[in-house]
Amino acid sequence: MWIKKPEFIFIIFALFFGFMMMAVTPPYKVPDEEAHLLRACEVADGILYNKTPAENVQCDNYIRKNMKLNRPEGVYQVTGYPPLLYFVSALGLKIGQIWGGKIMFYLGRIFNFFVWIALTALAIRITPVFKWIFLFSALLPMSLYQGMSLSADSFNNAFAFLFFAYVFKLIFEKKETSKKDLIILSVMSLLSAFTKGAIYPILLFVFLPMKKHKYLFL
Repeated sequence: MWIKKPEFIFIIFALFFGFMMMAVTPPYKVPDEEAHLLRACEVADGILYNKTPAENVQCDNYIRKNMKLNRPEGVYQVTGYPPLLYFVSALGLKIGQIWGGKIMFYLGRIFNFFVWIALTALAIRITPVFKWIFLFSALLPMSLYQGMSLSADSFNNAFAFLFFAYVFKLIFEKKETSKKDLIILSVMSLLSAFTKGAIYPILLFVFLPMKKHKYLFL
């Protein structure tokens, strides 16, 4: 029965506790969330790379104009973070510009949260081992706390779950590693460099059984 599958159990609990956590966590109360909001606003306005924080960002102006909330002083800047981490939250913010203010802010959170759930659930589904460890780790309070926020760690953590799940799939499945598998793994390794610089998981290549490396030596 589908309800007994770990990925569906994760989705149910994540939605319930995630939205509950989102409801009781005011804006900017997640660590560095105000900084990640500014970076997501840059991406929403098409500023993908920028050495210094952009000034007069249109997306940010929509929020500040309609949300009666003072932003903390001395915001830690994350301008150098790759845009991949913010595409989803930026999309939510862009759509939310119709209303501005808190609706816009929470749409950014919700978009981030749904992608976090989707990637993590996919990770639980494809890994042949440690499914329940994945599930319980993802449902830890801090994991949910980051997952439902505008933080870059929402996408970053979910992608990490998915990356390790795919590596475990290649290691523990008995079939030979195909060219398709290696292409997917290579693409994921490349994408990991555009998260928070987490290129180190590529070293997991060495744990693939040598008999599965048929296509590496063609």
